[in-house]
Amino acid sequence: MGLDFYIEARIKEKATERIISSSNIFEYEDEDDKGFFEVCSWCSRAFSDVRDGMINICNKYSDINYNRNDFVIPVSQTALREIYGYLLKRSYISEPDAQYSENNDDDWLNKHCYENDNLYNAMKIHSLLAELERIKYENVTFDYSEFIPDKKDFVAFEKLPQSYDWEFRIFNSY
Repeated sequence: MGLDFYIEARIKEKATERIISSSNIFEYEDEDDKGFFEVCSWCSRAFSDVRDGMINICNKYSDINYNRNDFVIPVSQTALREIYGYLLKRSYISEPDAQYSENNDDDWLNKHCYENDNLYNAMKIHSLLAELERIKYENVTFDYSEFIPDKKDFVAFEKLPQSYDWEFRIFNSY
């Protein structure tokens, strides 16, 4: 069985806690899962150390001690910032060493893909964090129409994005 895990987000009205976002793929029947959309993903057992590190970061900001067997792990915005830095540390292209030879091209490729995926996902989180800062300090947002299907909700969100809360989670699908 493979390992897939995601960082997901959803947007709620502050005043009513009504969820305005949607995955646009399908809506879950369970209210706890409703409205979450993918921010970034990892799809390989090679990333189990990344998942475990992210869970440890989330546990620093939680009263619950989550582990790799939990399917849903809440992520605070502070934890999301730390996860961004954590991913950057796993995104470096190291110097080739003796273990990488012509006979080990697959090993080098796997290492390169691991680093590249972490960098790509770190960049997605960085963009989201920068957008959240613009919302907080400038009341300006970017186009989230893909994740806010109701036109009236989208217009209201664009007009006053500070009136909405963002929630984040790790969805662990092993």
